[in-house]
Formats: sequence, structure tokens, C-alpha cells
Amino acid sequence: LEALFQKYPDRRYGIEIKQTPADTAVPFCTLIRTYGMQDKVLVSSFGQENMDAFRRECPEVATSATQDEATLFVVLSMLYLEHVVTPAYETLQVPERSSGILVLTPRFLEAARNRNLLVQPWTINSEPDLRRIVALGVDGINTDYPDRLLTVLGR
Repeated sequence: LEALFQKYPDRRYGIEIKQTPADTAVPFCTLIRTYGMQDKVLVSSFGQENMDAFRRECPEVATSATQDEATLFVVLSMLYLEHVVTPAYETLQVPERSSGILVLTPRFLEAARNRNLLVQPWTINSEPDLRRIVALGVDGINTDYPDRLLTVLGR
């Protein structure tokens, strides 16, 4: 990561924490600060403990909702109750469907907008799926095939 920050200091990064907080939060935040990447990094993690540790250490860096946070937001949005949560995150990185439930609905997107949250679905890989998801008006897409996304976007 340090080599990437050194070689590409103007790039934006989405980084997922997979290890335990004690192993990553402090040195990860120190690295981000050392290279002045606070406004260029979006940190995600499925694990609440990992994310809580990172947010305590590095509150100036944008984070994505954890799995538990995203699940709560999805349920609240279905009930038109998104206003009861004060998000500790700036982005909802969610699958299109979860446990048979369609997550990326117009209502979900409206609820996210109501709370000034970005929506970045994952992992969208086929060109037809990319076209459909882009048409929804999401803020970003996580994909294993950025070349396909660029084609869909006409770039």
C-alpha cells in the first residue's frame, strides 16, 4: 500500500480491512496520514469491530457501512425510517440482492440520498448488469472488470 501511495499519490483508493483491528487500525491510519491520503481513501470492512477501531483511530477518513450497518439501513429504508439512524459512514457498498431480497431499489436509493449517502453496489461484472445498475443512478460500482464498466460508460 505504501508503494501505491508513493507511486500514485493522486489516485483514489477503496481499501477493505480484513484483519483484526489490533493488527491494522493504528498503522493503517498512520500510513494514510503520512502520505496525506485522508481525502483519497474510502475504507470498508464487513467486520464491525474492525471498522469501529479504524473510525476511532482515523475519524477524518471516509468509511463505508459495515454489513450490520448496511443491513440496518436497508430495513429502515423499507420502513421509511432511515431518518432514525445517524450514519457513521459516508457510503453504502451493497450487493444488488441479499438473502433473496432486492436491495437496490428506487426506495433504497431515495433513502440513501435523504441521508446524503453514496451508493456503490458490488460486485457487478457483466455488461448487461453494469448497464442496468448504471441506469439506476448509483454513485459508483465495484467490479472485477473495470474495462467493461468503462465500455458501458462510453470511455
